[in-house]
Amino acid sequence: MVHFDLDTEVRRDGAPVPRGQALTVSEPATFTLGELGTVTVRPGGESIADSARQVQALRRELQQQLALLGATSLDEAERAAAERQELLQQAASQQELLKAHAPGGVATLDAEIARLESELEQLAAAPVADGVDLAELTRQLQAARAELQATEAAAAAAASELKAAQDQQAAAQRRLVELQAQLAAQQGELRRRQSLLAEARSREPDEELASALAVADAAAKAAAEELEQARRELAAAEPERLELELSMARDAYASIKKRYAELQRSARDLQIELQSLGQTGLGERRQELQGQLEQARLQAERLEREAQSLRLLREVLEDCARQASAAFLAPVLKRVQPYLRLLMPEAELLLDNELQLVGIRRGGFDEAFDDLSIGTREQLAVITRLAFADLLHERGQPVAVVMDDALVYADDQRFQSMKLILHRAAQRYQVLILTCRERDYLDLGAPIIRLADCRELAAAPA
Repeated sequence: MVHFDLDTEVRRDGAPVPRGQALTVSEPATFTLGELGTVTVRPGGESIADSARQVQALRRELQQQLALLGATSLDEAERAAAERQELLQQAASQQELLKAHAPGGVATLDAEIARLESELEQLAAAPVADGVDLAELTRQLQAARAELQATEAAAAAAASELKAAQDQQAAAQRRLVELQAQLAAQQGELRRRQSLLAEARSREPDEELASALAVADAAAKAAAEELEQARRELAAAEPERLELELSMARDAYASIKKRYAELQRSARDLQIELQSLGQTGLGERRQELQGQLEQARLQAERLEREAQSLRLLREVLEDCARQASAAFLAPVLKRVQPYLRLLMPEAELLLDNELQLVGIRRGGFDEAFDDLSIGTREQLAVITRLAFADLLHERGQPVAVVMDDALVYADDQRFQSMKLILHRAAQRYQVLILTCRERDYLDLGAPIIRLADCRELAAAPA
């Protein structure tokens, strides 16, 4: 079981993992912890995944065998076997009933029926003796025939049921033997896989994996704290000063490099001139110039190293500035969204790295700020200011928002939405609206201060 308690995004093999969700890992997996790095988990050695797949294969084979029997589970197959056993018992009961009616078998019963029918025919043809009740004999004859027919029908039905039951018993017995053999083989394979799984866990217990994960989690938290410290240091740095120093160093390096080239040309010219004039005794001057040239070269190398250091520092600061900008941008956008849902539910505000409003995203398309209508632009500007005010207010800073007729081009529906937004913001800090259209804000429910009343109060005698 794997669980990450981090503020950064976690991905498993590239797929996002919901925050706070515990995961069961049965095969090697790589977790990416945002900017903190990656963690690779190999549970129970390399064989546990194979063992799990083999167990799944055995389960699928068991399901296929159950499907051949027309059953959805092992319990249902066992119930079907019990039903077949009950049918066999019923067939045995019918066999006993047949034996009771015809101890000698069906053939003997047929012979007895033929004999009785012959005797009946003889009795019917014989003269009736005096004192014999012919009606009673006829009734007895009909009763005997009815009993004979019932017995014959019962015997035939019992024989048919016995034959069907015997066939079902034979088929069920064969299938039961096959299933028992397959079940025994599958259970043996399952026990073998379970043994392999236990052996793998004995080599690499789950506790060791949990301990390694705890160490990785602690390292991730430490890295997050270091990142936060770096952001605080960036906020305290002076990027503009470093940029000026880098620019000045570049200019100095270019100037020295140019001077170095000029000195080289001058040295070559002097050497050529001396050779052409054949003059000697100027070795001291030559050595002096070579010394100046060497000093210029060393100074150029030093400035090059300083320029490279400043260039690297600028790149690091720019990267930190981008990260800090993103870290500051996210809270602003988060506080813009409640206002934006009231104004344009399907839109998303777009800000650049300088926290300048550059447009909106609607329906999957980006719209530049300059392409929007004047009314939409002034409304977005207002809610952006309110979002910054919310951020400052939540950090304990005193906030007051002052607007001078900032909603001139809004239509009725948008204007009503903007009044709801202003009312929402005014619940947390002071919002002052300077306007010459008092009637438009009457339903806002806010106190109204008229400048004319203020002048009258100022002019009144003390």
